[in-house]
Amino acid sequence: MNEWMKQRDLLIQETLAFVQGIAADAPKTTDPTESVVPLVQRPVVGEVPSPKNRIGMERAMIQSRVADFAARQQRFQQEREEYFERTMKAARATHTRSGNDDDTPRTASTT
Repeated sequence: MNEWMKQRDLLIQETLAFVQGIAADAPKTTDPTESVVPLVQRPVVGEVPSPKNRIGMERAMIQSRVADFAARQQRFQQEREEYFERTMKAARATHTRSGNDDDTPRTASTT
């Protein structure tokens, strides 16, 4: 038998002995003549929407999701455009500082 199995079995035995010791030492506070009523959670009964209402609710939820998605896509597009503008501005600034004020491309000299 593996060592971990022995340790597991020992831990189970110790736990059972501990629980039994606690249960034996616990004071008996319940009166055996009183009946104990078990707590039963009852299901919550809600309004069941009619098929037309349900379809309307689903349609409204879908429209809300589509509107959220469109707004998110629009925000992403705006962020991409702003990033492009910042990048191009930085590239133009670097290009101007390097002394190339003209927009003509450099060609390799053949001498």
